[in-house]
Amino acid sequence: MRPRFLCLLLLSWVGLFSWAPGAGLARVKDDPRSTFPGRRVGGGTRGECTSRQIVHLVPESSVYAPGESRLLAVLTGASPQPRPLQLSFQPRQAGATAPAPAEQRLLPADPDAALLLVRSTAVVLPTVWESSFVCGTSAHSQPHTADPLGLAVGIAPPAESLLLPPRDSTAADLAWQAKLKQLQSRCGGTVGVQELASIFGLAELHDGWPAQLPVRCPAS
Repeated sequence: MRPRFLCLLLLSWVGLFSWAPGAGLARVKDDPRSTFPGRRVGGGTRGECTSRQIVHLVPESSVYAPGESRLLAVLTGASPQPRPLQLSFQPRQAGATAPAPAEQRLLPADPDAALLLVRSTAVVLPTVWESSFVCGTSAHSQPHTADPLGLAVGIAPPAESLLLPPRDSTAADLAWQAKLKQLQSRCGGTVGVQELASIFGLAELHDGWPAQLPVRCPAS
């Protein structure tokens, strides 16, 4: 009986070390907060359209649960030749054979650097939020004939974040939501760039931004 007991004990140890790490890895894999390759800063350094920055005011991980208010904030840099800002919200569903349609919203062209407060769509599933300027070959951004490679228009990555449903809000998300709600009292006024950088931990806000930004709250 003793050899059989030792054999069963050995098998239980093998099972423990074989399956426990795998289960842990599965949990990590399913956690969007640890796996989403977000980019809260978009825009580029060249081109008349895309050289201005776009910054999502979300945590550094670029994953955020905006809660029932659905309030979001995005910073846009200045441009002498502004283009409309497009916000895209695309739900992600695990195991779906085709991507869900994205809801898109277009905000008017604005030459000034500004802080925009907007509302997302209703976030029921994890939703990818992208912000980019409308460039390409629209009536507002025809490529220059003297620029056959299109460098004047340019191509730059959008700012990209993952929004989670209210049920997935953490204590950190709730604190972030409160900060954004406080910014609503500034609608129509201004906010200091250094204040934003301090409150939201934005090391990205350095050279090239004015000391004060208008706070704009377009209808959502």
